[in-house]
Amino acid sequence: MKRFEWILAALPLVGCSSTSSPAPGNLPDTGVGSSSGATGGSSGAGAASCTGSPVVWQDDGTMHCASSAVAIFGSDTISNPLDGGPETMLTLELVATQDNTSYGFTFIVDTSAPTINGTYSCTPVGASVAELTYNEIGVFSTSVVSCSITVTVTPTDGGHAVATGTFSAQLAVTDGGTKTLSNGTFDLPVTYESQ
Repeated sequence: MKRFEWILAALPLVGCSSTSSPAPGNLPDTGVGSSSGATGGSSGAGAASCTGSPVVWQDDGTMHCASSAVAIFGSDTISNPLDGGPETMLTLELVATQDNTSYGFTFIVDTSAPTINGTYSCTPVGASVAELTYNEIGVFSTSVVSCSITVTVTPTDGGHAVATGTFSAQLAVTDGGTKTLSNGTFDLPVTYESQ
């Protein structure tokens, strides 16, 4: 948990954000707006206002777009406690925030497969596992009922990799009720974590 808190605190320093200059009401840097172009007071955003956002999702059908996000790739070779042999674990952690709101979204995928690319579930399958967190601080917190995260990390000519993919989740709200995250997408540069 301390790692997540540190990453969330450092996110404005290392995050990626849109560099486009939107028209009024089309605010990718705030995550607030409407598809009609009028300014909005809700925490959701119309599809047009998410242009350039590194992470986009629907929360019970309401569009949200991250104003900043970071994707951190790590690898660590550990000794397998069952047979004493080394095993390399690959990890991708994504943290996203939305300006002018207290929404926080993060996921972590881990695998001992030779590549991080693939589809992950919040129900562990073999040596691959995913964790997802979605909350609005002071408003609601959730626990995951189910989730699906698809990850592709692609090297680029400039040496940095780009993480792209999709996500969806069924969540139980702590105070009662449910939330559905759907049509989630991400597309952002990867930061490498040294072990």
